Amino acid sequence: MLCPSCRRQLERGASYCGSCGTPLDGASAPLELVLGDATRVPVVSEMTIGRAAGSSVVLSDPSVSRTHARISAGAVLEDAGSSHGTWIDDVRVTGPMPLRDGAKIKLGDQELMVERRRDTAEAGRTIVVRPGASLVVPAAGRPDVTGAATQFGMRPRVRSGYVLKRLEATEGSRRWVLRDLGTGAFLRFSDNDAHLFELLDGHHSLADLIGEAEQRFGATGPARLARLLTDLGERGLLAGVAQSAGGPAVQAPAGLLRRLFTPREKLFAGVGARIESLYRHGGWMLFTQPVLWVLFAVAVAGPVVFTGLIAVRYGTPFVVAKKIGWGGLVFLLGRFAFVAVHELAHGLTMASF
Repeated sequence: MLCPSCRRQLERGASYCGSCGTPLDGASAPLELVLGDATRVPVVSEMTIGRAAGSSVVLSDPSVSRTHARISAGAVLEDAGSSHGTWIDDVRVTGPMPLRDGAKIKLGDQELMVERRRDTAEAGRTIVVRPGASLVVPAAGRPDVTGAATQFGMRPRVRSGYVLKRLEATEGSRRWVLRDLGTGAFLRFSDNDAHLFELLDGHHSLADLIGEAEQRFGATGPARLARLLTDLGERGLLAGVAQSAGGPAVQAPAGLLRRLFTPREKLFAGVGARIESLYRHGGWMLFTQPVLWVLFAVAVAGPVVFTGLIAVRYGTPFVVAKKIGWGGLVFLLGRFAFVAVHELAHGLTMASF
């Protein structure tokens, strides 16, 4: 079964979607952890918070222990034997303590907010992102935000040190207010601009942002994005992070045999984001019940049909137009096509889960 909102896989009998936190079957809205970079993590299952890469929420801060705290079923917080302790509303956590809407969690030098998911017409809580708070990232992202960002202009990023507030829908279309904590400069923008604002995290390239703006708003999208970037830049709310001066160490060239037998790995930047986009724009239909039955039928019928064609008609799979050479070429091209489809299926399955 797939979530009606994000089309991700649902656990049997779940009250919420484990990916986006959407309530199911009339369940009340879940609580969410609001991280220092304004990322929201729904509290819909057991989770761990800490510095370790395997934590549900990764806080890249030396004052945070590798496994600092745990949240168990029913949104109950416990300290996991951390060095600097866990605090809720300035009260140290010495045993299981339930979370509530509006609570402040402190883990080392990091502070998280607990909020109830609100209807889009409601006013949102005030989000304060203090200077340096951008080191807080979700586990799905990279824990080194500064390393992922590049110079200003290529991968725009909103710098830390601001307050963000969503007003009631009755305030009009421009109901988001962003204020600089240092200068007091502020900016108001709409829900549509708020969607683009969320993407200014230093991970999305300018080309990615333009594509997202065109996809969401059509031909006016790039102009909307340009206006938002200009407004943020004029108020000093955009920042760039210079690349590290120390490059990777230069290694001596390996011998011929070592190079021949060393496994090669080729990375293609942006493939994950494209697979996610493909899943959102129709790939999720491959995981619906009717299509899964069709794929099962094809998987069962394929070997039978292939064996029958070889045994009854062709005699060999390596001859095309009575030429073995052509047959070998078709076989190789078919293998490449098979691998491409196979790996794409892996990617879509990972996106689904």
